[in-house]
Amino acid sequence: MNVVPIRQAESTFADFWKAYPRKVAKKAALKAWTRALREGATPEAILDALARWRRSGQFPTDMQYVPHPTTWLNQGRWEDEYDEALPSGRVTAADIEARMQKHETR
Repeated sequence: MNVVPIRQAESTFADFWKAYPRKVAKKAALKAWTRALREGATPEAILDALARWRRSGQFPTDMQYVPHPTTWLNQGRWEDEYDEALPSGRVTAADIEARMQKHETR
């Protein structure tokens, strides 16, 4: 088993937390992050998949449907296949950013 030093897990988790659109249950998400790294995932693979998901047409248009970060990590969602091209009529990255900012100001 790959043992990840806790400081490394915490420092790379900060990047994930900053990028993940729904900020809930941070302590549980950190535990899920550390577990994923110990099981062989790399921070780069997770962050790359997160970016692909956010650019894809599979990203929810309503923040209430964005899974909690713990759920996303525990389900190994970075291993999902995300389409890079946005289908016409689907939400764009700019739309997502606008929704995130609106959600964060609540």
